[in-house]
Amino acid sequence: MNKLKLIILFLFMSLAASAQRLAVESLKLRPNDLSARNVKNQRHDLNGKPCALLKVMVLDNITKCSSGNIGDIVTEGPVKLKFITSATPSLELSFQYHYPLTINFADYGYKHLEGNSTYELNLVDELQMMLGNGNLTPNTQSNNVSQNSITAVTPANKIEESANKVEQSTSKVEESDSQSNNA
Repeated sequence: MNKLKLIILFLFMSLAASAQRLAVESLKLRPNDLSARNVKNQRHDLNGKPCALLKVMVLDNITKCSSGNIGDIVTEGPVKLKFITSATPSLELSFQYHYPLTINFADYGYKHLEGNSTYELNLVDELQMMLGNGNLTPNTQSNNVSQNSITAVTPANKIEESANKVEQSTSKVEESDSQSNNA
């Protein structure tokens, strides 16, 4: 009985510890987002080179950013805007309610972030990622969202297609009636 209590206690402690960790869901270049090139917002490093804009999507507050950051963190709700020098290979973020997280850009296919470019970094609770769909991967969640969006639109498209078929059949009947009246 004591063994069972000890196992349950250990499980709860491990869940509580993992709930304080963040995991990277995705890091993507957003080529159509020109926020980094906006003259009003644009930042340059000490050599005059333009910085990359990193949009960090996280619910927690970022308290400290080390390694190549230029200026302060701009908070817009769950989106935190951070300008990063183009030579920075990694970034360490500290949070108010979670453990610090180090992001190596090479792990996500980027040797470093390009200046004048906008990147989107999505962070989620590690526990949320594990419990999401069993073996949830970053791309799976994005695809599920887009499939759900398509599914939600599909019934309206079917109704519209049905209405078009009714209109076509009605016009065919009207044409055949007008041809028989002319004969």
